[in-house]
Amino acid sequence: MKEKYYSIHDTITIILKDYRTLPARNISLFEKDYKYFCKPNINQNKIDLTIEIGKFSPKKNCKIIEKDIYKIKKSYLFRESSYKIAKYRFEFSNFEKNETPILLRIHPNLPANRVIHMQIIDFVVYLLLNRNGYPALHASSASKDGDAILFTGPGGSGKTSFSLFSLKNGFDFMGDDRIILNNGMVFGFPECVGFKRANSQYVANIIDKKSKMKLLINDLINRFSLGYIDGVYYLEAKNVFPQRIQDSSHLKTVVCLQPSKKFQISEIDADTVINKLYVNQIFENRRFQRHIDIYSTIYPDNELVEHHNIYMKNLKDNIPKNLEAYEVRLGPNDYNLVNEWLEKKIFW
Repeated sequence: MKEKYYSIHDTITIILKDYRTLPARNISLFEKDYKYFCKPNINQNKIDLTIEIGKFSPKKNCKIIEKDIYKIKKSYLFRESSYKIAKYRFEFSNFEKNETPILLRIHPNLPANRVIHMQIIDFVVYLLLNRNGYPALHASSASKDGDAILFTGPGGSGKTSFSLFSLKNGFDFMGDDRIILNNGMVFGFPECVGFKRANSQYVANIIDKKSKMKLLINDLINRFSLGYIDGVYYLEAKNVFPQRIQDSSHLKTVVCLQPSKKFQISEIDADTVINKLYVNQIFENRRFQRHIDIYSTIYPDNELVEHHNIYMKNLKDNIPKNLEAYEVRLGPNDYNLVNEWLEKKIFW
């Protein structure tokens, strides 16, 4: 068994107890995405989340049992699930109020080691951050001179591309898919960057030859597989450009990206930003929301159903009312127009 420790901006602490085989560990993406927060040790008396990955036996005497797919009792949820060829079972417990640490047990098949973080673990991390007043955002961000620009939007709207373009213009990287917010401050979540052939050009002058070679191999694999395989290398921001990572900055500007057939840029207010951030994150939570819904049929008054209400309150409490904000509606061929606008009007 291998143990790893994580502290996310000194807000929540996680211990990972890993019972998997070496091949399973090597292809797992959770450790890669959370590597920035990995610590040599943490206070064992203040653990917020314990994650155990390996075989386990679900609890007995549950309220609802559906062909051993679902098992539910107070503050306990067991589920067998799948995603494409990935199959896994997980046990989620101690999640009602004042129960710590939350316990998450997961038994994945080999392919599931690539997806259990986004299918299960991420939401539990967001849940704990949210309870502490730190809402997680489906967004990218870059920082310069202590101020941050944040790009938010649905998947494929350009968050990674524009955050990397910011680096080309002297900004530092904070994250390209998720960001943490508190009291008007942006806290980074630098994970495996979503490099593509088009956006990697923006940082060609600041990444080393080894990383460039890995990106080239990924691009070749993507082309030969006709887009079905993104690649075999996942490049962690911490390794690719360690000198260009910023931990925290004041939130100055928000750019809300919206795929559209018509290119248009318009100013928006803080309330509109809050609503867009809320919708984007709720959509990201959809993978775990179905499990909450099942649990709530037996225990309708539970801590989990309040998560989204608390999330909206945290957004309202932590988004500055006087920020500079825009909605950018863009199509696949409009990226250069957005880049020109950023350079002329937005970047500082």
